[in-house]
Amino acid sequence: MMNNDKFYTDYRHVHLLYEHKKIVLYKMKYIEKNTNADVSAIIDRYNSVMKKIELAKVFYLKAIMSDNESELYDKLKNKSIISKIIKFLEDASNNEAGILQDFICNVKKTN
Repeated sequence: MMNNDKFYTDYRHVHLLYEHKKIVLYKMKYIEKNTNADVSAIIDRYNSVMKKIELAKVFYLKAIMSDNESELYDKLKNKSIISKIIKFLEDASNNEAGILQDFICNVKKTN
C-alpha cells in the first residue's frame, strides 16, 4: 500500500518498531542471564530480526533526509527505497514469530 500512496507512515513508525525489537532482545538476554536456559543461538537469530528493522529505519531516515523538499515526518516518495524497507520489514516479520516461539519453548523446558 505504501507503494501506491494509499498508506501513510512516517519515520516514527519504523523507529518505534526498532525500539520494540531492541527491548525484546534486551529482555531475552535478561531471561537467559537469570535462568539456566541455553538460548544464545535463539537470541542471535532474534538479533538478526532487530538488525533488519534497524536497516529499515536507517534506509527510511536516509531517504527522507536526502529529499531536500521533505521533513523528517513526511511520507517517502522514492519507490525503490520503499520496496527495500518493505522487504526488510517482511523478512523480520516472517521470522520473528518462530524465533520467539522457540525461545519460549526452550525457556519453559529449562524451568
